[in-house]
Amino acid sequence: MSIFHLPKGLIQEVQRLCAIFWWGSNFSKRKMHRCTWNHLCKPRSEAVLSFRDLETSNRSFLAKQGWRILKNPNSLAVRVLKSCYFHDCSFLEVKRKPSDSYVWSSIL
Repeated sequence: MSIFHLPKGLIQEVQRLCAIFWWGSNFSKRKMHRCTWNHLCKPRSEAVLSFRDLETSNRSFLAKQGWRILKNPNSLAVRVLKSCYFHDCSFLEVKRKPSDSYVWSSIL
């Protein structure tokens, strides 16, 4: 999740499986849900359980990778990315190209 942008369909499937596990349902028998999944994903100050919203978490992990590129320009990973994708400009000025890798496109 920290370097790949997950498709919405995959996120919804994982959340569906988490909900099935949490509410104790199985594929042959569904149980009554006491509250909505959105209510369970509220911050800890507003709800008791505070599950993470996977889409928001995925975006924040990718933003953290961008932050690391800006703050640690001498790390090996940043030097490799810089030589491949933005050797003549800064990270904030990079334009997405069709030939970019999925990891790089996700971080952008």
